[in-house]
Amino acid sequence: MIKQKEKISKIIKNGGKIIKKGYLKGTTGVSLKGRNDYVTDTDREVEKYVKDELQKLFPEIPLLTEEVLSNSTGKERIFFCLDPLDGTNNFVHQIPVFCISLALLEEGEPILGFVYDPIHDDLFSAEKGKGAYLNGKRITTSRKEDLDGAFLATGFPFRERGRINEYLNGFNKIINSTGGIRRCGAAAIDLCYTASGRFDGFWEFGLKPWDIAAGIVIIEEAGGVVLDISGNKIDLFKGDILAASTKELARKMLELLK
Repeated sequence: MIKQKEKISKIIKNGGKIIKKGYLKGTTGVSLKGRNDYVTDTDREVEKYVKDELQKLFPEIPLLTEEVLSNSTGKERIFFCLDPLDGTNNFVHQIPVFCISLALLEEGEPILGFVYDPIHDDLFSAEKGKGAYLNGKRITTSRKEDLDGAFLATGFPFRERGRINEYLNGFNKIINSTGGIRRCGAAAIDLCYTASGRFDGFWEFGLKPWDIAAGIVIIEEAGGVVLDISGNKIDLFKGDILAASTKELARKMLELLK
C-alpha cells in the first residue's frame, strides 16, 4: 500500500492543479449545502478526479469524501478519507487559503496523510512511523511549552452555532494568555501549520473526518499532540480537536478550554 505513496502524491498535486485553475478562472457552480457551507463545481471535479484515480490503484479500498461520491461508511478496516477542497468559503470569496486533503485510515487510525496548498505549492505529507514532511523536507512542531507568547490558530463552530457561547468562553481565556490567534478558515492548513511550527497550537469544534484525518497523522509525525477538547483520544466523527506542539502546551490549553 505505502509503496504507492508517490503515485498518491501525484494524484493529490494534480487535484490541486484543478483547484488552482478554478480559482484563477473564477468560481462557478456555487451552491449552499447549509448556512455558510458552500460547494462548487471545483469541489465536485476534484472529488471525481481523485476517486477515479484512487480506484485505478486501489479498487478494493473505499473512499469517504465530503461531497457526493462516497462509497465508504467510515467503519471499514481500511479506507481513504478525502476533502477535495478544504476552505471552500475562502475559495468562493477569492481568498487564497485552501487545500486538498487525503488520508488513508486503518482500524480507525490515520496512517498516511497528504495536504496540498496549490497556491503556495506546499505539499505536507506523513506516513505513520516515518516522519512528516513539507515539500520533501522533514518538519517538526515548534516545541513550544508555554501559553505566554504562543501563536495559535482556531476555527469558529459555524456548523454548531448552539455551541458559540461554549466556544467564546474558551476563546476569551485563551486570547488573554497567548501571543496571538489566527483564523485561516481551512482546518487542514491550520493543522499542517502547527505541524511545521508556523503555529504552536490549534483548536476547533465540530469538524468532520475529512477536515482532520490527514492533519492528525502529519501533526503526530511532526512530534505534536492531538486530543479532543476534553483531553481524550480524538474522535474523528465528533471532530472536537485540539492540536499542540507539545504535551505541556496541550495541557495548558485544555485547562482554559474545559
